Amino acid sequence: MKRAFIAILAAAWSLPASAETSAWASAADRSSLTFAAVFDGVDFEGRFETFSVEVTADPEDAVTAGLDVRVTLASVNTENEERDTALLEAEWFDVARHPEARYVVKGLAPGVTRTWRANGELSLKGRTAQVPLEFDLGPADGGVRLVGSLVLAGTAVVDRLAFAVGEGEWADPELIGSEIQVSFDVVLVPR
Repeated sequence: MKRAFIAILAAAWSLPASAETSAWASAADRSSLTFAAVFDGVDFEGRFETFSVEVTADPEDAVTAGLDVRVTLASVNTENEERDTALLEAEWFDVARHPEARYVVKGLAPGVTRTWRANGELSLKGRTAQVPLEFDLGPADGGVRLVGSLVLAGTAVVDRLAFAVGEGEWADPELIGSEIQVSFDVVLVPR
């Protein structure tokens, strides 16, 4: 299973098994990063318009593969202008002082079939904490995807209160749920 991650990547681009560390980056126009939350008992969804994902992998040791995600917080879009403006303020993302969120993984653990697990560090609003995620990795399908690319897709749960997102009157989990469901569907291309 250790080499399965690299085998998938190598097969997609016909890389030799002895290739040195390789890197892949997200295709911004074919990738998505979304979230779902609950406000006053009502579900709402949003997305980040600007983010990047980089994957590095050593063909000799997939367990040392890395994942680096950077999110421009000011690109949040919940399709509600008032809410989007509020999310930029100090009580929420505080983009004036913390314009970017970053998620870094060093090492992956194989799951079942194409599923992988990672326990990376999320840095958000000046705080850093472990956030586990599960994802699938496999060749992209045809159609709107890039031929020869890979798709990295999965989910994570982020405790917003661990990062002081929603302070003051907004800290009450009865008003706004503390668990934010994050989903991603990222097309990777060789860098």
